[in-house]
Amino acid sequence: MVPKLYLYSFGLWLLFIIPAILNGISRGLYAPYTGELLAHPISSVIFSAVIFTVTYIFLKYSGISGKSVQFIYVGLMWLCLTICFEFLFGHFVIGHS
Repeated sequence: MVPKLYLYSFGLWLLFIIPAILNGISRGLYAPYTGELLAHPISSVIFSAVIFTVTYIFLKYSGISGKSVQFIYVGLMWLCLTICFEFLFGHFVIGHS
């Protein structure tokens, strides 16, 4: 059951790419009105709510269960995946060193 939890969690993390892109596009739309200083935290709160809601719905209807520590490991896995993605995207796509 544990490998299934991590495999599904990885797939769910990949699916978050779509709402992340939409969140970035919407931030670009309201940033001229709010300013970048306010638009960034608004965007962060909105996307955090999306992640929480989608994860809650996924866990409720998927039938996947686990111990609390396993879900902490899933969160750490998502954190590491996100940091790696940010660095690799910044380096190879945007060209930052």
